[in-house]
Formats: sequence, C-alpha cells, structure tokens
Amino acid sequence: MNMKRILCTVLALTLAAGCLLLGGCSTPSVAMQVENKVYEMGDYLAYMYGTMYTDSTAYMYLYYYGEDALSQKVTYGEDSKEVTLSEYIVNTTQDNMIRQKAIEDLMATYNISWDADELKTVEEEIEKLKADQFLPFGFNNERYIKMYKAMSLNELSLFNGLYDDGGKREVSDADERKWFDEHYYSYKIIEMSLMKDSKELSADEIAKIKAQLEGYLDLYTKNGANSAAFDIAYRQYLADTAEETDDKEKTAEEEKEPETADRIDTIDEDMDENLLKVMKELKEGEIGIKTYQQGGTNKTMALILRMDPEAERGKDEDGKDIDFYVESHSQTLQYMKYDELKKEIDEKVKTLKDKVTLNDRAIKAADPKELI
Repeated sequence: MNMKRILCTVLALTLAAGCLLLGGCSTPSVAMQVENKVYEMGDYLAYMYGTMYTDSTAYMYLYYYGEDALSQKVTYGEDSKEVTLSEYIVNTTQDNMIRQKAIEDLMATYNISWDADELKTVEEEIEKLKADQFLPFGFNNERYIKMYKAMSLNELSLFNGLYDDGGKREVSDADERKWFDEHYYSYKIIEMSLMKDSKELSADEIAKIKAQLEGYLDLYTKNGANSAAFDIAYRQYLADTAEETDDKEKTAEEEKEPETADRIDTIDEDMDENLLKVMKELKEGEIGIKTYQQGGTNKTMALILRMDPEAERGKDEDGKDIDFYVESHSQTLQYMKYDELKKEIDEKVKTLKDKVTLNDRAIKAADPKELI
C-alpha cells in the first residue's frame, strides 16, 4: 500500500562516518528561536541530522550520491522552488523545528501527553545508542534523544489523543466500520498487457490472451474457487510465462516453497482509478476477466479475484484467526482523520512563521556536508 499518511517516522540509528568542524568556541550557542522556544546549536544540528536521514528527498539523494548530492538541484516548498539539496536540507530542518513547536503547542492546548506505548518503543531504540555517539557531529546524545522523541512521538501522540479510543474527538466504532467497509479492497490478480511497443495487439493476439486467462479461470473453479485455488492458477501462469521466455530454472528453495499470488490490500484512493472501476464491477468473493487502461495508457486484461478484506487471513502466532479489521485500526483512523489534523497543524505553523528568529552565523556554521 502507498502510505500517504505516516505519523511516526523512525529515525535511522546507523551513522555515517564524519567530523563536524564548527570553529570551536566561536560558534553561537543559540541557532534558532520559535516564539518562546529556544533551539541551541546542538539542537539545531540534531534536527539537521534527523532531517538528512529521514526526509525522503534528502535521504535518497544522499544514499545514491553521497556528498556530491548536496550541490544537485531539487524542488522545495509549495511553489516548487529550485534549490540545491544543501539549501533544501537547511530549509526543511527549520520547517521541522517550527512544526514540532506547533504540535507541542497543540498538545498543550488539548492537554495531551506522549503515547505511553509509543514512548516505550522509542526508549527501547534509544537504549541502542552508544555513549557520546554523536559528539563527532557537534551534538551530544541528549540533544539527539530530545529531537528523536519529538519527531517520533509528538504528531502521533497528538493524533491518537484526539481521534483514537478515548480521545477528545474519538472516532466512533460505527463510523470506523462504515469507512472500512466502503474503502478497503483486497484482491489477487493476474495481469497481461495488451500492448507491445506502445501499440495495441492484434485482435487475434488479444483473443489468445483472453483464452489463456479463461484457462486460469477454469483452474480456479475446478480447484475450489478460493484463494488457494487462485494460487494454483497463478502457478500455471508462471509456468506458461517461463516457457515463453525460456526461463525454466528454479532453485531448490523455490521448488520447496510453491509460489503464491500476492494478496493486495489497499485503499480505494491509492488504487489505479481504472482498475478500481472494474474492481467495483465484482462483488467480494467474485472473480472475473476485466479489461482496463492501466495507468490510463497501458491497455490490460486481467483475471481478478476480489476478496473479502477480512476473509481467509489465516492464523497468528498464537493460532488465533487474524482480525484484519482490528489490525487496520490505526491505519484506518489515519486515512479518516489525518488530513483534518494536518490542516490544524499547518494553520498553527502559519501563526509561528513570523515569530521565528534565526542566528545567521549559527545557521551558516551548520553545514550539511559535515554530517555525512
């Protein structure tokens, strides 16, 4: 599933080797102030480090290009302004710090504390830190821990404290169940493209593909018309594909573990809109051969088994039936209510934007290059 809403970002604890040269005592002690909250230089560096290794844009560029990535151009902000990655990191670091202050203000307004269970998990991660692990980067473990807890706990705790069970805006069981039933889709699929070299196949070639999919449908029906039966059809599809590509080699391990079709669990808004359209033509538990424009361009024919999201889930480690509805509780709430919370946080951030004081000398001294 393409998770658009991620409330709890787990920060990477694996460190890159490096040394921060900040000019010793001449570096200012205070880097940034947001209203009445002071971020000292060590706090600022810790947030910059956290940004570099958790922000998706920064992390991916640094992962592939290392220090050379810092001079490459990326887009930043609502207006997609073109900046260097180094500038992007500086700007995003400051955005993160302002955002955490906004969230902390909202937590105080609603009298919400850190979620106890999440705090326990974070503290277990913190225990893995080595003594003075971050001193080479210009800040101590305490600064890192403070940043780590804020980034990991603030937003998640605010969300849970508002919308989860017992929260100040608690989502009712009836509303949650209704949303789950209307928006969750679960399916298995065998897709075959009707295109080659950007051109649609001939009518005869399409007829052959349809006949092939009908054969898989027959296998499904003959073997029990359930998820396991679909896997049998899928294995035949793999065998047919292997013959077409002369790729018949299998490892001993693959021989031991029969292939199964992936069960795809998703939310309607994350699905290809054309696939969703034909999916809705099937009831839960039904199977059918459907044709649609994948991605709006690639004409595709597929055998689709639409499944009940809660059915055929198997057993957990204790031998109990897996309750997918219960396991999806947090995710469901996020899809239902995160946009509402984000709007409130963004509005709070706007009120703080003109209450930010930056120490230019400190900001210039904090060079992302030295944290790689």
